[in-house]
Parts: sequence; C-alpha cells; structure tokens
Amino acid sequence: MLPHKISLSGSFYSVRRSLRRDKRWLSFGFFLLVSFTMWTLRKLSDSYVYELPAQIELSMPKKAQGYILSGSELTRVRLRVEASGYDLVRYKLFKRKKFEVQLPSQTEGRSAIATTQLRGAVAQELGSSYKLLSIFPDSIRFQLSRVAVKKVPVHGDIRIGYAPQYMQRGGVQLSPDSVVISGTENAVSSVDKIFTEPLVKEKVSGS
Repeated sequence: MLPHKISLSGSFYSVRRSLRRDKRWLSFGFFLLVSFTMWTLRKLSDSYVYELPAQIELSMPKKAQGYILSGSELTRVRLRVEASGYDLVRYKLFKRKKFEVQLPSQTEGRSAIATTQLRGAVAQELGSSYKLLSIFPDSIRFQLSRVAVKKVPVHGDIRIGYAPQYMQRGGVQLSPDSVVISGTENAVSSVDKIFTEPLVKEKVSGS
C-alpha cells in the first residue's frame, strides 16, 4: 500500500495567503485607530458650552465684625461655561470643584445673595481657560449670627493609678484653668465647661 503524499507547496501557499489577509486587517485597524485619534483631537480642540458641577463655600469678609456664618455654607451649583474640549475633560478629571468665595462686605441683615455677585470671584478661581456664562441657581441662601464670647472653666479628664505605698498629695493643677470661647449664640450658650484630652497613668511612683 502506497503512503499518502503530503503537498508542502499547497500548505505554504495557504499560510502565505492567511498572512497577507492578516496584514491587510492590521493595516486597516491601524488606519482606523489613527483616523479616530485625529478626529478626537480635532473635536477636543473645538469650543463647547457645557454645565459643570461645583460647590461654593461662602466665607465672611475680613471687615465684617460681630457676625459669623452659621450652619452649612457649602452649596451645590452648576457652572455654565464655554471652553475647549481639552479643558472640559481636564476639569472633569483633575480640577478642584469647590470654590471658596468671600461674601461682600455689606451682608448685615441679608439671608441670600445673587450668584451674579459671585461670578467674578468664581471666574477668577476657575481660570482664564473657562468663560463663565452663568451660575445656577441664581441665588444662594446663608445665615448670619452674632458672635458670642464666653469664658468657661477647664476640667481635667485625668485617671491616675499609683504604685503601692504612693498616693496623691493635693489637687491637680491645670494651666490654664479657663479659656475664652466664641461662636454663635446658640453654640456658646450650650457650653459651660471644657475638658482636657484624656490622660491615663498607671503605677505612678513620682511627681
């Protein structure tokens, strides 16, 4: 019985044809990737109008005396800006999204401020790459309280364990024995003493 003949030339031709097909697919894939990259870069260089999420934290003006902001003054807002696609992506990924804004000096007797009055400060922190068009909502509420001052005693949170044949002689002296606290009237009125940090000592045998 004659052995079967193996056609090496046919197998080589089949492999070569498969490699050519794979190369065509690789070339097509590379061309598609380059085209997509160029299209993306071109789109990112265009300008867009977009709403960005942010938070505004209000602070008191330095000239304001006798008043303090009470409650949470961190407000969620949306900034409508015009910027390039690059800068919008950069804001989403890296840029700080909380803006500290100082209230105008004339805030006594008010409980809200129009965000149009804050646009200059927010735009400055946002940077020149972004054109700030508007801020939503159109106003931010806040609460002003008069500053109260009070002097309260300091109490020690101290636990001392002595070694055998040792005992405490005299009382514990604290320095300072009182402190001055300030804050809103409600907060200050609820405090009648201040405690030290806990101090625990065991087997004390000296001063």
